[in-house]
Amino acid sequence: ECARCHDHPFDRWTRADFDAMNRFFAGLRIEELGEGNLMVRDGRPEAEESDLPRFLTGARPRTHRWREELAYYLTHCKPFARAYVNRLWYHFFGRGIVEPVDDFSSQNPASVPALLEFLRQQAVEHRFQLKPMIRLIVLSEAYQRSSVLKNAQDVHHRFFAVHAVKPLTAEQYFESVRTALGQPHDETLRPGFLGSMDDRNLDDDFIATWEYRETIQDLLRKMAASIDVPPHPPEFWFATLLSREPTPEERARCRGHTSAEVFFALVMGSEFAFNH
Repeated sequence: ECARCHDHPFDRWTRADFDAMNRFFAGLRIEELGEGNLMVRDGRPEAEESDLPRFLTGARPRTHRWREELAYYLTHCKPFARAYVNRLWYHFFGRGIVEPVDDFSSQNPASVPALLEFLRQQAVEHRFQLKPMIRLIVLSEAYQRSSVLKNAQDVHHRFFAVHAVKPLTAEQYFESVRTALGQPHDETLRPGFLGSMDDRNLDDDFIATWEYRETIQDLLRKMAASIDVPPHPPEFWFATLLSREPTPEERARCRGHTSAEVFFALVMGSEFAFNH
């Protein structure tokens, strides 16, 4: 990203490297076809030898099929495979093996290099197919760990000794509410709900995480007027939303409240809104 504007101050990449790689996509045009459909048209211009794209190795394409050569190059080079599995890992854990996920450099080594290399090898063996990689990650011991620290001296989150507490994305939150209710909603709510969320890094920023939670609650209050919550006892909503029974204290607090009030009290809480 630094090389987009200037030579990287700490790594070997230069702005010339960025410009040369960017030429692989020269001439691409994206056209809207309506109803959310897009078409990518290839209008690659003729180029002089000096304007041809260049791989990061310094080599030029050997044929006029630049992007096919680029695809072959990317899927046969280790940095691409490492970046691919690192982003997959980030998606499930809220933190990459290299963190930030877009900062692969000599100044920012992987927290667990052996793990990154193992996942890279698996990605290559599975020809970058998503399903085998997702299966491998979600069945791992690391993914199935609790976020509860058994010992205050446990290894830091960066070594994945415990699972990081991670807020649901706006899409996950919206669909979770829909699934819990078991009924279709007014789709006009989706753009406003999802559009109100942003891409801030919520894992290390307490204030941002709190603001995210407050925004979720405000949006759910707006949704409440248009959602019909079925009449169920509190035990049903605790099992559906939190996968557990209410404690005696929680049962007592639910007495005298409607099914809708219990439902929204639970979905507005941190136990529902965060993966933990």
